[in-house]
Order: sequence, then C-alpha cells, then structure tokens
Amino acid sequence: MNKCLLIFVFVFSTGLSFSQQCWKTISSSAYNVIGVSANGKLWGWGRNEYGQLGDGTTVAKSIPNQIGTSSVWATCAASFNDTFGIRNGGTLYAWGRNQNGIHGDGTTVAKLTPTQIGTAANWAKIAVSPNHCLAIKTNGTLWAWGENSDRQLGDGTNINKLVPAQIGTDTDWVAISAGNVSSLAIKANGTLFGWGSNVYGLNGLDTNVLIYEPTQIGTNNNWKEANVFYLHVVAVKTNGTLWSWGQNLDGELGDGTQMTNTVPTQIGTATNWLTANSGFHFSAAIKTNGTLWAWGDNSSGKLGDGTTTNRLNPTQIGTSTNWKSIDLGYSHAIATKTVANNLSTWGNNSYGQLADNTETNSLIPLTIVCPTTLVLSNKSFELDSFTIFPNPVNDFLTIQSKIENTIEFIEIIDISGKVVFPKQKNSVEINITALKSGIYFLAIYSDSQKRLFKFVKT
Repeated sequence: MNKCLLIFVFVFSTGLSFSQQCWKTISSSAYNVIGVSANGKLWGWGRNEYGQLGDGTTVAKSIPNQIGTSSVWATCAASFNDTFGIRNGGTLYAWGRNQNGIHGDGTTVAKLTPTQIGTAANWAKIAVSPNHCLAIKTNGTLWAWGENSDRQLGDGTNINKLVPAQIGTDTDWVAISAGNVSSLAIKANGTLFGWGSNVYGLNGLDTNVLIYEPTQIGTNNNWKEANVFYLHVVAVKTNGTLWSWGQNLDGELGDGTQMTNTVPTQIGTATNWLTANSGFHFSAAIKTNGTLWAWGDNSSGKLGDGTTTNRLNPTQIGTSTNWKSIDLGYSHAIATKTVANNLSTWGNNSYGQLADNTETNSLIPLTIVCPTTLVLSNKSFELDSFTIFPNPVNDFLTIQSKIENTIEFIEIIDISGKVVFPKQKNSVEINITALKSGIYFLAIYSDSQKRLFKFVKT
C-alpha cells in the first residue's frame, strides 16, 4: 500500500521558536510512543516488534514516523504491543499484536496498520494495558475487552472478551485508567471505582480479593484523575492534593518509605498538584505553577534529575515552570510544555523512544523542538540499506550501500530544514570540511526513495 511517509527533523534546544503547539496528545507505553500532532496527524516511534507503530513494518523508529496520511485523529493510546486511536468522527482503530483479542475486532490476528474496530462512531476515550482495554463512549457508557483472568474487565466474569462489552448501565463515566491486572474509573460526580486484581492493595480497597465489578473506593467524591501503570496508583483530587497506593518497592508512592499502602494515602500537604502519572516503579507529577516533580526508581535516569539515584519523595526536576503534561513508560518519560517547543523526553532509549534519532539514554529532559516536515518516501522507510561513517566526522563522510543500491543523488540538510549542501550524483565520499560544526542530516535518494541519516560535524 503506497503511503506518504513523513519525518520530523528534531534537534535539541537551540533557541528556535514556532508559532503553535506541536502536539495535541501523546501516549507512552513500555518502549514505544504514539502521538497526535496539532494538525490531527498520527505519529509513532520506539519499539515496533509487533507493528505497534502502525507504519506497516516491524522496524523500530528513533524519530517520529507518520502513520498514514490522515489528519483526522483526535486521541490515541499506546500499550506494550498494541496501539489504539480514535478519529474525530468517533471511530475506533487498533493495530499491533492483538494477543487475547485486545483489539476488540473478534479475532486475535495481528495488524501492521490502523484497522477500524466495529462500526460505532461514538467512542470518546480509551485506556489500554498490555492485556485489556477500557473505553468510554460519548454517551458516558463504559466498555471493556481483552484479557479478563484477573477480572480486570469488570463484567462480573473471568472470561476474555474479543469484542467491546458494556460494563453496567451507568452513563456518567468520565475518566479511565487500565493497569496490567486492574482498572480504575471516575464518574462525573467525582467518585472513584476500582476492579480486577487487588494485589498490593492495588484497587485501594484494603483487601487482597479479586474485584469482579466496578467498586467504589472510599466515600469521597472529589477525585480528578487516577492513573495505574503496573502495580501502583497515583491520583489527584479536585482540591489539588496528591494521593497514591499500591506497591512501593522503590519509593514510587512518594511517601518517604518503601512500604505498601493498601488504601489511598495523601502525599505531603501541598494543594497545588495539577496532574500525575505512574510508570514502572516510578511516578511523576506537575504542579499548577508548571513545575515538574518525579520520584521512585531512577534506573536509566528515568526521573530526569541528572542522576540514577532513587527518590522516596517528590523531587523537583529542573527549574522550568511551563510543564503541561507528563506520560511515563517502562523506564522513560515524555512530557509537553505550554510553549511551542513543547516536547521533552528522558530516560531509557534502547528502542529510540526518546525521539532524538539515537539509542542513547538521557539523565535529563531533552527538548525536542517543533518540527519541520520533510517528505521522504511513498514506500517503507528503510535506513538499513545504507550506512554512513565516520560519525562524528570532520572532513570526509563515506556512504556504503549494503545491497548495492544505486545512489541517484545526495544532499545535506541543517537542523532548520535548509539544504546546505547542493545535490550531487553518485556520491560515495563527501567533502564536508566547509560545513560549520553542528548536527546535520544526510539525505540519500535511491530507488525513488529518500533516506535520512543524522550525523555530527566536528
């Protein structure tokens, strides 16, 4: 299937500015990221073993890769091996591995590109775990499907569902979160519900028994959001207080201890928390003053404080006061700011999930500047046809073809998207001594495709 494949040119913070926000929403899973840009286009990067990026391949991407050509995407959700998106018209799409029927199309067949699920056109929100999905329709009804061995679907059974099943008859659900073995949801009146496995008090009900159906947690009706990633939860109330419960092996609850909490427990006394999220043994949150905070396990530098030291209490990350949203994966984080250059990533980068065109971990947030869009190809993007060396390079850059592809011509593009090296045909060795030191992209045109390679001029 022909498709227009675009790529963003990303650079670290350089003082460049743009007039509008880059991203509408971003969702991060274990090692991959999916995002909807402000213009409604869908992008993916990171791990792609089962086609969860939706670009028709199983090749990991270390820079955002446009999925199809549509500009009608409203929201998205990434899981470990699968991805979901909702379009502006309310239709639901899924792609990736589809183990246990997580796509909800009645099969367990994998999909390498977004495929519509059913015919309903009133889907509003979706939350996914590695095993199951939760969704809310525009009429406020709650739906679930996928694996149900831990009763995480909430339909009163332990039977997997291959198609969306409505959970109860209530029509006032407004927020959802899906963990590996449990689920959470909030109603319009601010009441919080949990169900599924209650290991480590995961559902906040101070019991170890499985919960078959949505069950209210406490008697409060002022919950704003509650997010579960693996075996712990972080939540924010409408009064700006921060809460957590569940497993606490590495201080992910942020209460200064490593002791499990089986009921919601307030963290500190601050009343200016805006939003919070949970990752694998770590957590992060943003205050109303735009400051970013993180705590818990800090392997791979996933807290973003420049160290790999675990934190048992919320610790401010940097000094910026314009953070807007935060999403966490297995060992990396991705966040947006209120300014136009609004994407930052840090932590583990083993599959390119930091979107900086490397596989190098970062202990601090990397600022990913709003992109210039380049048309690369109407076919699949295959960097592995060529290699370039040395990199970094000072004088001569050499191109080597792995499968004897013919190079039609090459050009070099700087970080602003400007061509700084004119087209040359049949080039295998390029004299770049005249270029200033910095980051550049080598564009190789071959077989009617354009491949882009990042290199550093010293």
